[in-house]
Amino acid sequence: MLVFIAGETKAEKENAIENEQANQMAYESEMQALTASETTLLENIDTYKLDLANQEKQLEETKEDLNTTVAEHAAIVKYLAEIEPGCEFIKANYETRKQNREAEISALKEASSLLMGTPAYKLAEAKAARAAQGDCGPTCEELGDDHAKCQACLEGVTVFGYCSQNEGAPGCAEATATGSAAALD
Repeated sequence: MLVFIAGETKAEKENAIENEQANQMAYESEMQALTASETTLLENIDTYKLDLANQEKQLEETKEDLNTTVAEHAAIVKYLAEIEPGCEFIKANYETRKQNREAEISALKEASSLLMGTPAYKLAEAKAARAAQGDCGPTCEELGDDHAKCQACLEGVTVFGYCSQNEGAPGCAEATATGSAAALD
């Protein structure tokens, strides 16, 4: 009986040792898995903290932008309120102003045409035209602006050279006549 009890005790002891070893291995495996999980979770916590800090910074910047925008909006609304009476006046009187501008333009055109019709204006215009002709002015005044001698003088060519290009111009018949040596000069 003692041998049986000793054998059973020894078997229980070996069974207990095996169970202990199995449980120890399971414990160590579980601890490794939990340690790896803990490391991953700590890294995730750090990432989340960084994300939180970035989001809080962005939130602050957004709040500052909002405050700036609200202040600018308030300033614009205040400015619009200040200029509104002038704008309303312009809108209310726009058609009248448009009609008055048209009447003024018409009156200025009429005054301009009346001034251009005066003898003093015509004389001043003629003087200016003669002054623009320079040395050719007396010839053009005597013979007319369309005469071959006037046009040749203005273009800086001979009368014969001018007439060779403009045959029908007044004065070209005499300049191109070959009846005598004097006519050629």
